Parts: sequence; C-alpha cells; structure tokens
Amino acid sequence: MVYVALVSVSPMDIGVRNLKTVLDRRGVESDLFVFDRQPLRNGYSEGELFSLTDYLKKRDDKIVVGVSSIEQTYHRARQILNACKEAGINARYFVGGPFPKVEPTLCLADGWNVVFLGEAEKTLQKVLEGDLSSGVATVINGNVVTNPLSIDDFLRGDEIPNPFYGNAFEFKDGALQASRGPYKSLDHPQYGTRTSLDLFTQWGCSYSCGFCEVATDDNLYGKKIRRQSVDQVVDSIADRKRKNGSLDYVSLWDLDFLLRPLEEIQEFSSKYRKSVGLPFFIFVTPRTASKEDGQEKLRLLAEAGLDQVNMGIQCGNEAFRRRVYTRMDFNEQIITAANTLHALTPRVKLMYDIIISNPWEKREEVADTARLLLKLPPPFYLTVQGLALSRGTPLFERARTEGLVNDAHFVERDYHDVLADFRGDHYMNSVIYIMRGEWTKERCGLLWRKNVPTLLNNDLAEEFDKLDPNALRTFLSGLAVDSSDRF
Repeated sequence: MVYVALVSVSPMDIGVRNLKTVLDRRGVESDLFVFDRQPLRNGYSEGELFSLTDYLKKRDDKIVVGVSSIEQTYHRARQILNACKEAGINARYFVGGPFPKVEPTLCLADGWNVVFLGEAEKTLQKVLEGDLSSGVATVINGNVVTNPLSIDDFLRGDEIPNPFYGNAFEFKDGALQASRGPYKSLDHPQYGTRTSLDLFTQWGCSYSCGFCEVATDDNLYGKKIRRQSVDQVVDSIADRKRKNGSLDYVSLWDLDFLLRPLEEIQEFSSKYRKSVGLPFFIFVTPRTASKEDGQEKLRLLAEAGLDQVNMGIQCGNEAFRRRVYTRMDFNEQIITAANTLHALTPRVKLMYDIIISNPWEKREEVADTARLLLKLPPPFYLTVQGLALSRGTPLFERARTEGLVNDAHFVERDYHDVLADFRGDHYMNSVIYIMRGEWTKERCGLLWRKNVPTLLNNDLAEEFDKLDPNALRTFLSGLAVDSSDRF
C-alpha cells in the first residue's frame, strides 16, 4: 500500500486540500499536514520537524511525501525534505506549487524525486501509478526530463474537487495534533472577528499581470478559465454550514468573481441566499466591475450577502501600469468601477490594493497613484503591498536581464512586508505607504486628506529625499492622524 503525506508550508492550503479529496476518492491512504507560520521568512523549529518525522517513521507503507510551496516558503519545503532524509525515512519526495513549477531543475538538484509542473489533481494519481509522461519533471539516468502538462491533465467544471474539509495535522502546544480545520479565523478591521471558509470556485484570470503567476501559467499553457457549477459551489458551502455551526463567513478567492456570466450570477445569488445566507468576500477587477453588466452583477451579489469586495488597482499612472504591469485597463475604467462599487456602501465594504517599491517607477508615477486614489469616492480601505519579483514572472525575467536580481534571488517576505525590501523613490513610496488603511472624506489612511496634495509636490519631494530614511519616516509618522501609527 502507498501512503501519502501531503504537507502545506504556506498560509493558503486549498490546493493540497483538493489533492487530499482526490486521494480519498481513489482510496489512497493519506494525511494532511499544515505547517504554516507568520512571517513567511520564519522556518521551523527542531520540535516541529521532529513531530513530522517521528510520525512518518511509524508508517510501514511505501511512503510518499508531497509538499506544496510558494517561493516565499520554499526554504521551509527544503527543511522538511532534509529533515525527513536525515531521519532515515525511506520515501519518494514530491514537490509542487507556484515556485517548483517554474524552477524544476533547481528543485531536483535539492533532492526531490518528482516536481509537479502545474495542476496535480490528475497527474498525482498517474505518478503514483508510475506514469511520468506528463505534468512532471524528474531525473532519469542522470538527466533532467521535463514533461509539460497536456490539455487532458486539466480538470474542468465539476470535475474539480472541493477541498478536504476534515482536520489536518498541525504542530500545536508542543505536539502534532489533528486539529487544523479548513476554517480561518478572521480578526481584521474590515471583517471584525469571523470564522471563515476559504474556497476557490474558478481558476484563471482575464489579466496577465507582469508580477503574477497567472502570466507564467498563460505563457506555459495558454489562457484558461475553469469554473465549478453554481450548484456544486452552493451545495458545498451549505454542507459546511450544516456541519459547522460556528461558520459565519465565506471567502471566495477567485481572482475575479465577476468573470461568471450574468446568468450564473443570478443563479448563484438566488441559491446562495436561500441555502447559505452568510456574508461573503470576493475579488473583482476594474475591467469587469466597469462593464455595463457589472453594476447588475454586484447588485445581485449584494442581495445575496456580499460583505466585502477587493479590487486591485496597483498604480495610478496609466501608461506605467500598461507598460510595466501589462494591465490593459484605463484610469477611467478604474474610476467607473469605483463609483459602481461605492453605490454598494455602506452595506458592502470596499478594499483597494496598490503596489509600491517598484524599481522602474519614477517619483511622479508613484505620485500619480495618490492622485488617482483621491478621485475615488470614500469610504474604502487601502492595502499597500510591495512588488515581489517572483521567479518565472515577466518582471522577474526583466529584472534579471537588467541585473537587478540574480539567480540566487529568492522572495522570502510577505507581500505586505513592504519595508523589508524597499526600492524606488524613497520619499514618494513612503508617502503612499503611510496612506494605507481607512480612507474617508477627512483622511487618507494615516494622513489627513488636506495634507496629501502638499506632500505630492515634487520640489518638496526632492528636499525630503535627501533625508536619512529613518529621519524621513519619523517626519511622516509625525503627520499621522494617530501618533501611535508608525512605520
């Protein structure tokens, strides 16, 4: 018998929970281990690693250890691989996820036996049966052999499984415990305190942003949008609600929920309201929220319980956004989308994302982000993230070509940990950073709105750019609405 230990080393464990469902359906014995930590740069203690290796040592089966990792947590995947080998566990070692699929040769050199090159719901079972013909990279007779995914390796529609909803093992209170459920505790100024179910209902995006792994997948396999049926989605959530009385929120992580046709949104709104009735979160894009049917889609979702919408803006300079990020939307689309979303307030809370710390973004281009945000109707919550030059993405390749990063470059920080890797114009990026948080008619995040136009002045920026970074942060912190708010 084969036994599979599925290990997630990242905060998002939906992908490995899907694989657990696939293995359960096939009758393959498996356990799920969720070993996530914050911040992402933190590794594991000897006690955590021992708890896993000690558990696996007790297995008499043929063991497969499969680890899912993003770039920021690959150092943890290496820790698990090395700890298992040092403990003498005779296993086959598989790795997959956004990072391994773009660096299979590196992963194989680290000692993994098989690297998955994309979606593994079909290929995992094939590999367990000895079929390495597609979707994986491995070493045969000393040579790296890479067999890309074929079109038949992608599940479609309701073939895509729902995540495993049972408990996973986690290291808690000094021991390995099967206590990690599929639910996430939310404690956030936007959400309050909730118990949330995380779920994907469709995969893919209409954008191919230069900083995103979607662009990598599009280059590898072409543009694909895959989605489950409304019945499968609603029935799955309703079942979870019946079995967990504490569940009071649903987070739908589709990159753009409004990609569903209007007819499906109508169906979802009606069935979700009747069968689930919980508040929920979605992502949208300026492209879909600004369309003629975007307003109707959002109205229907609000009636069904829509509680929060997140829309990525990324930067306010239209030419830069299109040229560098390859986001082919216009500022007028963003403004139209924001006005459409504003009509849902206060019932629906709004969150906008922007990216700073971009080495190619000039001072005035950064300032244009603030100028665009000032045109959007409040209230909304602004999230500020730092550009991550992730391997395999178009912007990473550009940065490597221009000598900004080398082959040893790894992203090991959280996207929100902006100050850990600050690039670009220091003054203007600092101004944008301190504008994170709640936007109202009086304030822009941590700044009073009335002070923002002055801070965007180029002559002032030139003077303040001469300051030591710590002195600059001290000055800007002194302008904060709350004196306790700091960098």
